[in-house]
Amino acid sequence: MCICALYLLLSRSNLSDKGINMNKLPTKLTAISYIILATSSQFTFANEPAETEEKDIERITITGSHLKGVDLEGAQPLISLSEQDIKDSGASTISELMKNIGATRGGTGSFNTSTSGTSSNSSPAGMAAASLRGLGASSTLTLVNGRRIAASSFALGNANFVDVNSIPLAAIKRVDVLATGASATYGADAIAGAINYVLKDDYDGVALDINYGNSTADTDDSKLSVNFVLGAEVGDGGNITAFADFYQKEAFSYADRDITATTFSPTTASPYATLNYRDSFSGYNEVDPSCPSELLDFDDNYGGFGDAFCTYDPNPQTQVNPDFRSISGGFVLNMPLSDETTVFSELLFSSTESNATSSSARFRNADDSSRVAVPTDHPNFPEQWISGYGDSIPDSVMISGRFIEQRKIDVKTDSLRFIFGLEGELGDWQYDTAINYSLSESEQVAVSGIVNRAKFNAALMGELCQDGATDCGPEDGGIWYNPFGTQSGNSQVLSLIEEQPDRDGTSEVLGWDLKFNGEINEIPVAFGLEARTEKIDDEPSDLAVAQLENDYIVDVIDFGSSRVSADRSQWAAFVEANFNLAEGIDLNTALRYDHYSDFGGDVNPKLGLRWEVNEDLLVRASWATSFRAPSLSQSGAKLRTTSFEARCLPHYQGAFCGDAVEITPNSLEVGNPNLQAEEAQ
Repeated sequence: MCICALYLLLSRSNLSDKGINMNKLPTKLTAISYIILATSSQFTFANEPAETEEKDIERITITGSHLKGVDLEGAQPLISLSEQDIKDSGASTISELMKNIGATRGGTGSFNTSTSGTSSNSSPAGMAAASLRGLGASSTLTLVNGRRIAASSFALGNANFVDVNSIPLAAIKRVDVLATGASATYGADAIAGAINYVLKDDYDGVALDINYGNSTADTDDSKLSVNFVLGAEVGDGGNITAFADFYQKEAFSYADRDITATTFSPTTASPYATLNYRDSFSGYNEVDPSCPSELLDFDDNYGGFGDAFCTYDPNPQTQVNPDFRSISGGFVLNMPLSDETTVFSELLFSSTESNATSSSARFRNADDSSRVAVPTDHPNFPEQWISGYGDSIPDSVMISGRFIEQRKIDVKTDSLRFIFGLEGELGDWQYDTAINYSLSESEQVAVSGIVNRAKFNAALMGELCQDGATDCGPEDGGIWYNPFGTQSGNSQVLSLIEEQPDRDGTSEVLGWDLKFNGEINEIPVAFGLEARTEKIDDEPSDLAVAQLENDYIVDVIDFGSSRVSADRSQWAAFVEANFNLAEGIDLNTALRYDHYSDFGGDVNPKLGLRWEVNEDLLVRASWATSFRAPSLSQSGAKLRTTSFEARCLPHYQGAFCGDAVEITPNSLEVGNPNLQAEEAQ
């Protein structure tokens, strides 16, 4: 397989300045570049800020410290990706970029959801999160310009996370990865560390990047990204940098490549039904006669009793990546009001859409077991099965199987982040204060493949009414579902038993902070206050939520969501100082107190020692504590159903596990508002 990519940097003047002969570029690239440049000739394209008059040196803040203007290079395990690093990576999204960093690998924390997320344990399709040191996305603090951003309203299981797909790549100037506990600086959730996405804020010129890539295979699994940046001076020494980002990725499935197109799973849950007979002493399976001979197998090959079953090939229905589209943009504004005061503002917005699929659901009974009852007088009942009973034909039998249609889910997420603040000087002290509002709204809709449990079981017995009710009988014109053969002739009944449950979620953060920087007796010191409120509401359709009146069995088959409603308020005070103990030896200290309305307070100190032995050798050591606040999905979940997979040993099969090689016991979870913080050193 060959991945071919075309990258256009639309800045002909810059290419010429760098000594590149435009006439010697490849013919195809030159032609395309000329076409686009001809329509953009009124603009001046630039990749770097233009030279300006000499200004005072800016006292910057580095990720992991509130101190400005202090040399902390090498004092902590900080990885910084520059704008050039980001371009060289070839990444089209933040989630693709973070795959290139060693600190985000390992464990099961980082993820980019590819399947449809049909269970309450799943994150919806198209969402992504970065996790440091394999400790999970909820233990990694995500910042934008050093401030928090609203988590996704749809949790991964019971863990909230920031969807990094909502951050436009075109806006990023630098990414700082701090792979150590940072609660003494930033508060909760930085147990594994913090990732800070620094926005472009001083751009001067116009830049347009277009990146397209596709494989040489017959399938379309292309990616297209368009990044636009515009920067200009405003006022007396101010700057506004605006950016826009478009990204589209076509779905990619295992079936799109010959090497992964086919696999087989040893399970009785095949689209070809299997007759199951079990009691406490014996049992057997009998496969639908329509099962192709090449799919026929026996479970004694997998530690079973020798029962026959029709193997299942999930790969044609399994995606590696879903359809995904993203449009985002925003601006960063810095405007001096006087020699001592500057107003700054930031706006980020994004809208993402994904369309994903999962393998088709298994048949489920009213009690959620994977065997369902079918009468032997069903109009499509296999003659071979009837003859096998001789003269003692039962009224009904238990079968297992799988629907034909795969589950398809659409997810749309709109995100907004707005900051307004002031920075300046008060005497010998610098200050920085801002109001921060962040919002994430998501909508999920099950498009197809989601079946109503009660209606399906009624249709197996010929008891489904024409209006969708379940109290008819075959003699009253009840409708049958055909689970046999190729499950043909079910179009009418599917229109009655399929559901489209939806899910709406909102996550909000409103915060305020005030920081001071200066010196006390020539010791650099920073201190400040923070306050914020957080709120999450995750409201799925009643069809997809376990409820008491249904014995906690979800109304639809193999699809579920958790209902969450929770909010909290928080305030914090912090101080940080850096002591020069001797030539080349510095001691960095920090202390922070956070108070939460739901679980109380937490104090976190930090001590960091930095010894620059010479230009080639630097030694560092640090000790700190950190904590993770209970996620709002943990404390505010009303009720969620979960399951886990367990292998059933051969001597337990039969009476305990039925004919299943693997079982998925269901369990119930409710939120606990009395949860305390998770702590670490």
